[in-house]
Amino acid sequence: MFNKKRMSVSFLSTVLFVSGATTIASAETLENEKERYLIGFQSQQVLESYLDSSQSMSTSVSDELFNFSVEHTYKEIEAVSANLTMEEAARLEEAHGVAYVEKDEVITISSQTVPDNIEQVKAPVAHQRGLTGAGVKVAVLDTGIAPHPDLHIAGGVSFVSGEDYEDENGHGTHVAGTIAALDNGIGVVGVAPEADLYAVNVLGKEGAALTSVVIEGIEWAIENDMDVVNLSLGGGAPSQALEETVDAAREKGILVVAASGNAGTSSIDYPARYESVIAVGSVDSDNKRDATSQYGDGLSLVAPGVDVLSTFLDGEYVEASGTSMATPAVAGAAALLKEQYPHWTANEIEQRLLAETTAIGPTFEYGQGLLNLDLATK
Repeated sequence: MFNKKRMSVSFLSTVLFVSGATTIASAETLENEKERYLIGFQSQQVLESYLDSSQSMSTSVSDELFNFSVEHTYKEIEAVSANLTMEEAARLEEAHGVAYVEKDEVITISSQTVPDNIEQVKAPVAHQRGLTGAGVKVAVLDTGIAPHPDLHIAGGVSFVSGEDYEDENGHGTHVAGTIAALDNGIGVVGVAPEADLYAVNVLGKEGAALTSVVIEGIEWAIENDMDVVNLSLGGGAPSQALEETVDAAREKGILVVAASGNAGTSSIDYPARYESVIAVGSVDSDNKRDATSQYGDGLSLVAPGVDVLSTFLDGEYVEASGTSMATPAVAGAAALLKEQYPHWTANEIEQRLLAETTAIGPTFEYGQGLLNLDLATK
């Protein structure tokens, strides 16, 4: 599971003002085309004098009478909205008692943000080199992935009785956003924004599963030719069956990435501890090990996992913390390298990721260091 710190308003809280759409048309067409305007008045009394009982408005400018329908009369300001032609707007602007006439411009959802964790692993440098994860298949074995305007889900499957692969928990959707939130001008961007995301529901809405169900999910990934498997999950008990399954995935060329665990102890969870799995620990924005991040023998590397902003249920974005949030950054990084070197084996991708890190502390706590996509994709 993960620590959800704060829920943001959909598409973050800041709005961006942009100009209205421009079309190519004749001057006559533009003059006669009605667009929405906001009309402000010098006082409430003046506004009321313009309105009649039918909520239409009449005024005389230059001895010409014209009428138009009021779309909305505002309660807190002396203003209305109405559809006007350019000519009508220009004439109304000169009318007695009218304070302003302004086009009703478009307000969009916020512009896209590059989250701190994505910057911290230098993913934007890889993006500038043209790497996006395009064509690489990443299976997210988790609680599923919810529909979200910042995610493209290529497909999926559920191994949880009574559930499909649409996320009802939020964990899997958050993980998916760090891997591959779209570079679409809204919300956030992931490490590999054009990777093909596959939602494999093994944890269900309760966020827990038997080992046997996780094994079924990994087998599905093998049978469906996934390139990368993200396992932001784990437990303290070893399983020979699970170890053999992740070994089989590696033999088929699949890179499996798993969370080290969130108990803060000096031993990492399974399946992250298995040799054929990349084990990921969590650091904060200052590259210090998160106190809850498990460490010790078998830890491969670390990535940002504290207050990570990513996609969530109902089209929202939240900040969350844990090794679950660090792991998908590495899965996304593997997707970028697979795109860059399509003929590389899983072993070769792992070797590059671990060789080209930023050294930030002892290997017992930080593995080979902090994920660094500037170095890894050179």
